[in-house]
This record gives sequence, C-alpha cells and structure tokens, in this order.
Amino acid sequence: MPKEFNSDKEGTEWVRKYESMMANQKSEFLDLEAYEYIIFHYVTLNEPGKAKTACEQAMETYPYSSELLLDYAHVLANCGDNVNAMEMVAKAEQYFPYDIDLIVLKCSLMNHEGRHKDVIHYLTELEPIVEQKERLYHALANTFALLENFEDAVVWFKKSLDIDPNANDCLEEFLVVLSADDNLELALPYFKIALDNDPFDALLWLSYANVLNTIEDFEESLVAIDYCIALEEQMHVAHFHKGNILMNMEKYEDAAQSFQDAILINDKQPEYYVGVGAAMENLEKYDLAIHNFRKSIKLRPEQDDGYFGIGSCLLAMEKYSEAIHFFNKAIQFDGENPTYWINKAVAEYGLGNIISAETAFEKVYEIDPENLTLWLDWSHIYFERGHIEKAVSMINEAISLMPDEALLYYRNAAYLFSSGSFKEALLYLENGILLDYDSHAVLYDFFEDIKTQKMLYKIIQDIKNNGKSNQ
Repeated sequence: MPKEFNSDKEGTEWVRKYESMMANQKSEFLDLEAYEYIIFHYVTLNEPGKAKTACEQAMETYPYSSELLLDYAHVLANCGDNVNAMEMVAKAEQYFPYDIDLIVLKCSLMNHEGRHKDVIHYLTELEPIVEQKERLYHALANTFALLENFEDAVVWFKKSLDIDPNANDCLEEFLVVLSADDNLELALPYFKIALDNDPFDALLWLSYANVLNTIEDFEESLVAIDYCIALEEQMHVAHFHKGNILMNMEKYEDAAQSFQDAILINDKQPEYYVGVGAAMENLEKYDLAIHNFRKSIKLRPEQDDGYFGIGSCLLAMEKYSEAIHFFNKAIQFDGENPTYWINKAVAEYGLGNIISAETAFEKVYEIDPENLTLWLDWSHIYFERGHIEKAVSMINEAISLMPDEALLYYRNAAYLFSSGSFKEALLYLENGILLDYDSHAVLYDFFEDIKTQKMLYKIIQDIKNNGKSNQ
C-alpha cells in the first residue's frame, strides 16, 4: 500500500474526482496509482468501509493487480472480514508468495482463527527463503506470545530486534511479553541501542522512562522523561508520566507541578486532575485534593479513582460516613478493585460497623486473597478488639499464602509481644529479620514506650548479628 506520492495536490485531486464519481454514480477512469492513493487515504482516516468500497471499484478495473489484491486483503482484515481477506491472500500468493507483508497478514488471519501451531510451522518453513527475517521473527514472537509461551516469544523478539533495533512496534510488543513474564529489565539494552540510533524520538524516550519507572529505577526514569519533554515540550502525556515518577519518588510538590503542567496543555484529561489530587492528599492538603478529585469526576462522571480519592481524603479526616458514600460510588464503577473494598472496610470499622467491615474484608478475600494489606488491616481489627489469637491465626493463614512477605512475620511478632507470648514472638521476629531486616522498624509502631523500643532494638540486633536471640 503506497505511502509516498509525487504530489499531495495530485492525491487530493484523485480523492475529489473519486468521491464526485461515487456521489453522482458516474463511471470515470482512474489509474491504478490513483486508486492506491485513495485506498490508503481512507485507511489513514480509519474509514475501512470507504476503503473497502474503493478496493471493490478498483478491482473492477484492475482485477489482476497483485498489489491491489494485497491492499484489498489488508482492508478486508481491517473490516473484520477474515474469510474474504484470506481468499484475497490466496490469490495474491500466486504472484508473490514470499512478500513479507503478505506473509505477516496471512499469519495474523491464521492466528485469529486459533491456528497458532500452523503459523509456527508455516513461518519456520519460510525462514530460509524470506529476506526480511526481522519481520518473520517478529511474527513468530507474536504467535508464541498468543500461546502464552513467553520464553520462546522472548527468544524471537530478541532475534528480530537484533536485526532491526529501531522497529519500535516490535519493541513495544516485546515489552508486553516481558511485563507478563515480570522481566522488563531484558528490554533495557534494546532501548539503549534504539535511542543511540535515534536520540530524537520523543515517544521512544517516553516508553523507556515508563519501563524504568516500572522497575523502580526512578532517578534514571526521571532523566529519560526529561529528555522526552525537552524534545516535545507540549506532549502533555509526558508531563503526566513525569508526575507519576515523582509520586513514586515521594516528591509530591514536584509531582503536583508536573500534573498541572499537563493540565495547562490539555485540561480535558480527568486522570491529570486525579494526579494532582493524589499529590495533594499525600501532602495532607485534603481540601485541595478533594477539589481536584471533583474536577476529574466532572470531566468523567464514571471516574472511579476520583470518587475513591475523595473517600480516601475523608477517611484520613475521620469523616467515616461521608467516606463510605464515596467508596461505594467508586465500587459502583469498579467492584473488583480490592483497595476500594479495604478502605470501605476501614471506614465501616471507624463507624463501629463491625459486620459491614467484615463483609467488605470478605469481598477482598474473594477478589484477591494474596493482598497483603487485606491481612494486615483485617487482623488489626481483631487485635484492637482484644482477639489476639484470632489476629495471629489470620496472619498465619496469610503466611501460608505468602511465605516470603516479611511484614507478616513482623506483624505476628508485634501481636505476640503485646500479649506476652515472647518465645513465640521471637520465632516470627527471626523469620522477619531473615527475610527483610530493613523492615523491622514497623515493629516500633506497636510500642510507643521508649524502654520497650530499646529492648526490641537490642533483641533485633542480637538476632541480626548472631542469627538468633540471646533472650
């Protein structure tokens, strides 16, 4: 499908002539290049129906054009007419069986039919013949990804990118697979090569910044997003992502400014106001936070995180009844979000509605049983009410689900120390220190007495230094 023509003016005249012909139901001659331009024009405008009609008109005049057959196959696929698209592919194969565009389209259609193993066999047979191997490897990678065989998908994505490191569509699809496999670090060398080859690609810098942010390399992520903004200062989404990075760095004032910068460029995005609201909430400027959350809802009434943000601020202000109202609104739009239910449970407990709090916690257990916050908050309600055995039992259940979560061991140590069960508490404390020494400070939150804190500190250091307590 052509993408460059000698004259845009000539192309515009072709489209005008074609549309006049169709409107007046007249038959006029248009050469093949004109039809190719017209088809591409409609594809570019995302009007597949008009593109299909143009293909049909062109085929009446040029029924044996191999290029037109391929264009028509692409258009039919875009229209969701896979049966006829495959028929056009079969006809086009008679003229150029090893054309990479045709091969990729055929594989896409076969994958849509669930014929993934057939695609792998077909592409493997073609590998010695096809010249543009990077695109063949890309198609193979996508097919393995559809089979959720991420290990092989990664292998073929790498092969493709090794040949063409600047294939940004391949790199983006590679990221999706790496994200599913929780292995995004593997993409970093490919980003560096691509950026060395094209350092002025703002979108590539944006994507790189987001990967770094996801793997929690916040300083480098900030550098990357600043490069992006330097190249495209008016790219509002880049300012938004910079705000998210700064939120992760707990630089809330700076984050709020970045979100405001995004709003100055585009004030129609509700998530930008949610960003400002979240920054203000973390700064405990609850009135300003609520003001911005309300703005997000005004732009999009179903903006569930806007309702949640208001509820979260009201919860922090101990306005439990009002908070519950907004948590319920958020849940109305996203009833499977565990964070909404946890906060509703905490607000219900704040009002003394124990049964309602339990019901909300049970919903979280149904949605996400391995939610760490669920177990910490739910067990703490029992602890505060003096049901320490129940609280300890709940944490033990959580440990059976998440044996590597150090905070669970520290929490049970706190519960048991509070109840005087020192020997048992020490066992949990040793496990917590073994898993994550740095998190031991959470233990002090349960004991405000300085003398008790000093005693705990000594025990913790003994365990750290000797592998067990001397108590």
